[in-house]
Amino acid sequence: MVSAPDLVPELVTDELDLIRRAVPVARADLLDLGCGDGAMARRLAATGARVTAVEVNAASIAPDPAVTVVEGRAEALPLADAGFDAVLMLKSLHHVPVARMEAGLREVARVLRPGGLLFCWEPVFAGPFNDIMRLFHDEQPQRAAALAALHRIIAEGTLEFRDERLFRTRIGFADFADFDRRMLHLPDLPQPVEGALLDQVRQAWDRIAAPRGGQFERLMRLTLARRP
Repeated sequence: MVSAPDLVPELVTDELDLIRRAVPVARADLLDLGCGDGAMARRLAATGARVTAVEVNAASIAPDPAVTVVEGRAEALPLADAGFDAVLMLKSLHHVPVARMEAGLREVARVLRPGGLLFCWEPVFAGPFNDIMRLFHDEQPQRAAALAALHRIIAEGTLEFRDERLFRTRIGFADFADFDRRMLHLPDLPQPVEGALLDQVRQAWDRIAAPRGGQFERLMRLTLARRP
């Protein structure tokens, strides 16, 4: 069920709580696909789940005996068929190259057990925060492509639709220096944020972020699908 547009989406303050509401994680075999620094994988393992974490650069993930770390890409997972009860893609689908998104989702279906769930948690490119981000990191095309690819995979029957709805999350920055440190040096930026571009971003911060104390709400979309 998609959230009705006239209703205020629920505020999520801890993604793990939302995951546990949707996925029976205890003693489950979970794949955290595109796990970033592995923080959520470690938290999931602490619940009693058996967690495998996949990242392009596995060496960047702090080792944890409770988490199996595998280096790989969504479109060519080095994992056996039907090995997982759930696959979690937490803000990672839109980082898959657009031309490989459908292949990545077919790989998700392959490694899921029959009846296994895909938990796909993607940011919606809208709102004041993204009015600043689009100046130097406009991900709107990638996020739209990710949603379209997911819906095509569901339409073709590779995965079965279970639910889709919007949620709110919060992100805050102490000041522009904090925003600079956390957002202006991301590894996938298309160009360095410096010179005239940095001035433009700072002006947008002063206009958009400063009046709200550097605090933002962001829309997130959760799509749940299962392997037939």
